[in-house]
Amino acid sequence: MSKKKHCTYLFIIQRTGLSEADVKEISGYLALLNSTGCDVVVVDASPLDVYAAHEGAWFSLCRHVKVDSRYLSWNPFINSIYTGVFQAACQKVIAASESVRYSPEDILRMCELLEHFELVRPQNYLYPLHWWNQIESAGILINRTVLPGGDSPETFGFLCTSFKKFCNRKDRSFDSSEDLTREFIFHRAKVCFALDFLIQKNSSTFSDWCGKCFRETYRTFSFGIQPVTFLLMFPLGVALWLFLGAEALIFYTSAILLSFITIAFLGRFRGGNRFFPVRLSLAAPAWLFERMLCYYKTLFWMLNPGKHPLLAPSGRKKSRHYYIKGLNTVKLLEGNRKTQKN
Repeated sequence: MSKKKHCTYLFIIQRTGLSEADVKEISGYLALLNSTGCDVVVVDASPLDVYAAHEGAWFSLCRHVKVDSRYLSWNPFINSIYTGVFQAACQKVIAASESVRYSPEDILRMCELLEHFELVRPQNYLYPLHWWNQIESAGILINRTVLPGGDSPETFGFLCTSFKKFCNRKDRSFDSSEDLTREFIFHRAKVCFALDFLIQKNSSTFSDWCGKCFRETYRTFSFGIQPVTFLLMFPLGVALWLFLGAEALIFYTSAILLSFITIAFLGRFRGGNRFFPVRLSLAAPAWLFERMLCYYKTLFWMLNPGKHPLLAPSGRKKSRHYYIKGLNTVKLLEGNRKTQKN
């Protein structure tokens, strides 16, 4: 008799090729998920030749499926989630990108939280920490401080029936996990932003890191408070230098850098101390500089639509329920803490 599964784990992958070491590492992870009691579904958006190679390597460890072409989001991660949901054999579902690594304890904790909530958003931390990943980690810390729901992770858990009820709509397109989360909140589902629940994410290569920030900024760009603030920092500094002199510029620059370092340091709290060394706070100025470059580069290409060789505007619709996230987050975090105490 087969052992009862705790949850369905959607392992979402898109590669143009895998080294032998990568195949072996992923095979070991899939075997670990199986031994933990997961129904493992690998949702693969790779080209057909790469997909066939993956099938040969993992057929005994999982159900291996191709991304359904019916889902037309620009984000392969979202298309893969929709494909996997209709393959899920369990009510509890964990969706995660190929770089995320749950431990058996993490799987069990997610399943416990899904006893109380319909959607659970943990947080990610990066390992190992190369110098460029330290800059990315500083950004995670800043988001953990500034955003009520913390940083946006590459994994979350949900109940299959709730997902189908709230998000399987023909009149709405969802292009990010943020969109899906907002839809749950709009329908008054029980959502948990588990800021003290941190899941390992394997560090990206330098080439992947170089393009990731710009791609995400380009596809989600809008003239909101954050983009405008980053775009105005440099012109304001130049204006202070021209009209008030070098001392004003030094004071202005020092104040901004110290503020961001402090904000990043505060992000270590709420459960992050174990996973984010203090030194990562000092990388906040580098993250600020990276973000400024990305916004200026994005603004340039937004003024030249259709000319970028790799990207095209997503054309996604803004969520009309965005404000609800801010109004409900504190309540949801309190619910998380109460569940942990019981």
